[in-house]
Amino acid sequence: MLLQYKINEYFNNQNPKKQKDTDLYVNCLGGGVFMYDGDKLTISGTNPGIGAVTSLSLKENTNYTLNFELAYSSSPSDIMVTLKDQNQATIYTGNSTNGAGVNTFAMSLGTFTNPITLEITNSSNNQTFEIDNITLTQDGIEGVSYYTAQLVSAQDYYPFGTTLPGRTFQDDRFSGYRFSFNGMENDNEVIGSGNSYTTEFRQYDPRLGRWLSIDPQFRNYPWQSPYAAFDNNPIVKTDPRGDAPRDGDPEKTKEAAGNSVSNIKATDPKGAQPARCNQGVAGAFQEITGSTELNGMKANQMKTQMANSPNFTPIPMSEAQDAANNGDVVIAAWANPTGASGHVAMVVPGEASAQGTWEGQPAAT
Repeated sequence: MLLQYKINEYFNNQNPKKQKDTDLYVNCLGGGVFMYDGDKLTISGTNPGIGAVTSLSLKENTNYTLNFELAYSSSPSDIMVTLKDQNQATIYTGNSTNGAGVNTFAMSLGTFTNPITLEITNSSNNQTFEIDNITLTQDGIEGVSYYTAQLVSAQDYYPFGTTLPGRTFQDDRFSGYRFSFNGMENDNEVIGSGNSYTTEFRQYDPRLGRWLSIDPQFRNYPWQSPYAAFDNNPIVKTDPRGDAPRDGDPEKTKEAAGNSVSNIKATDPKGAQPARCNQGVAGAFQEITGSTELNGMKANQMKTQMANSPNFTPIPMSEAQDAANNGDVVIAAWANPTGASGHVAMVVPGEASAQGTWEGQPAAT
């Protein structure tokens, strides 16, 4: 959001390099040298006060939070964080004493002149130190400035979950990571690597495309084998718990609903505008499905559209929560009979049941 770092070459304070894919410049302090090795920023040198400095623009009279992970190559030392304005006046200073691990600096800023320089320096001796995962966020606004993702594992699969030969990767540093196909937990000790998965209810064999025990809800599916996985349609269906196949992903629905709420709040942080349930639902629906069918409609219009669209199926409100928990996209809708604005809401997967003003109202899925 505000601060980024990525060094692609060795360089020092006599030869600053412009970063790729960003217009942020990074430089060294105290005659130090640093490099980016694809994982972290390493700062080394022979003089006290070695460190890194960068320039950015901030808002006056605003609170910020700076986080970064700190490690030392040998003995630990004190690290100082300093903010200076355009006139080199210090507007913030903070210290971390031997603070290996995640360091957090809460910065309450007053008035100043941009641009701001941010310095992270070794304040006590010339010990080499490493910085990773620097984030600078404005309080009250969610966002990460720059985060170096670490690839833990990757797999390509045949439809029912058997891994493709030569198409897997596992970082040995994270060998304890056990999850893969459908979010299931690997159970490599039973019948070989990638040949068995554990879920909350059952074991699964991807070579057969079959569960190793009967479906706990087999009475609800009399037309197929109780050992069948994903309704024999692994492209469309998921079953991460091993209890029932799902058409969608409940976690994706949760994420989309959260993103939609955040987007609305970001454009109206003080809540001064009228409620925009229609925009929130339409935004989440588009993120999940890719469809713009509900965009630009008021709540009353959305209810009419869903009632007439072949893409929606009415269900009783009493079934809405279970449907959402199973991965269906469920939208509850109420049209105001007076013609004034009605109300729509996306049912988010969870343990709660629908109640209150929605009780007895129809929902669409």
